[in-house]
Amino acid sequence: MAKKKGDFIGELKEGSLKRMLKMNKSSAPLKIMELQSLLKVEDGTKTMFRGKEIKMTPLMKKRVNTAITLIRLSKKK
Repeated sequence: MAKKKGDFIGELKEGSLKRMLKMNKSSAPLKIMELQSLLKVEDGTKTMFRGKEIKMTPLMKKRVNTAITLIRLSKKK
């Protein structure tokens, strides 16, 4: 798939959210309920996710929100 200028999906890096969440590629898939709980965490605070401490950043919130949207879209097919 060739990138188009202004194509949002073409700019996404595969696995970038999993790296931010300190997950392996072989980890269990992300669930919408887990991701929605991350959206409730305020920016700059630390929280636990699957037994690992992570710090919530504005970029992570954007990636979590995008992941939720993509998971929902993939289920509609």
